[in-house]
Amino acid sequence: MSGYDLNFDRTCNRGGNSWRGAAPGIKRESNMKRCTLILLAGLLLAGLTFAGDSSCPEQTFTDPNSYGYGIDPNEIAVDPVSGQRLMLGVVTTEIGVPWEYEGYGCDPDGDTMTFASEAEIAVDGAVYTLSGIVGQVGLSYYDVSVTDTPADPNMTAYTRTGTVVVVGLPANQPPVLCGGRPE
Repeated sequence: MSGYDLNFDRTCNRGGNSWRGAAPGIKRESNMKRCTLILLAGLLLAGLTFAGDSSCPEQTFTDPNSYGYGIDPNEIAVDPVSGQRLMLGVVTTEIGVPWEYEGYGCDPDGDTMTFASEAEIAVDGAVYTLSGIVGQVGLSYYDVSVTDTPADPNMTAYTRTGTVVVVGLPANQPPVLCGGRPE
């Protein structure tokens, strides 16, 4: 093959005190410069590849009936962007036991996002955590929304809203352990 060998592993890994892959007649310093250029080119390409948030998935919509528990689809928030009901997930817990639900938002444009919910919410960057304590047996519905703030004030801000369902189960009673035989 003519030209430079862009295989970083063969060209630039060190073995002992010498650089492998140096063509005959190329000094070690030239090979080191070449390795540095290959590394810098790789970092530049990685920066171009991951610029923006290419990791944002498409919005998905799950049928609330797929979870069971008798979830009322009419209690699931209608997403203002799509017009569809957006079910985010289900948490099951016993009465009196703290619960948490973690999710995230992302904006393909890299806009600032603001999260809101009627449940207690904590936000760390793009990750949100809803939490609470179930007080009754049955279903509780908590909406969570995220709104982007475009850098250009002339652009439209969008809000997505979905619902987390918390299923409150009766508290489990501990067993009784006795000695002897039952009467």
